[in-house]
Amino acid sequence: MGRPRVRDEGLRVEICDKAVGLLERGGVKLLTTRAIAAECGVSLPTINELFGGKAGVVGAMFARGFSLLSAELHDLGEGDPLDPTEALIELAMALRSFTVRNPRLSEVMFSGPFIEFDPTSETIGDAQIVYDAVLHRVARLLPSARPRGSAKDAAIAVVGVMTGLMVLERSGTLGTTQAAVVRRWKTAIAAISGGISNSAPRPVSAR
Repeated sequence: MGRPRVRDEGLRVEICDKAVGLLERGGVKLLTTRAIAAECGVSLPTINELFGGKAGVVGAMFARGFSLLSAELHDLGEGDPLDPTEALIELAMALRSFTVRNPRLSEVMFSGPFIEFDPTSETIGDAQIVYDAVLHRVARLLPSARPRGSAKDAAIAVVGVMTGLMVLERSGTLGTTQAAVVRRWKTAIAAISGGISNSAPRPVSAR
């Protein structure tokens, strides 16, 4: 009989990583606490003790995904040597590359497919690195004499466009070839970049 597993942070990380692998292989419907326990060779009580149930596992995967993405965006740098539009396109293509390599994990991060998991302010903070990276590049597109908060508004719009492009790509709507998909990603980001950089420096009515 093997020695019992120590229920510590190391085991928690191991279970989270294996749950991500299970998710990518089997999809959302097959990710149950029983399946996770079997994949990791642990008991259901162990999953519940370490994570509090399925929602906790999904929350850990959510955080893990943004940790991995943050590392990739950090390696990308801030894009300052590039033209502002090219810098934003570079970021968008790095995000696309991550979602293509981690399609179902990206769905957890950006689409919320699990009704058991409702991101809190704490877990949403894990996504801040993506928003900050977009905000830095968007700010370079805007004129210096711009309304207060306009960079934040534009950054949220850009994140929305990127998220929509992910969904369209997953559904096959962006095209059937790599070249077509990449071209449409770049076209969309260039278009919104042009709209941001050419916008008049005035506040927009909320009505």
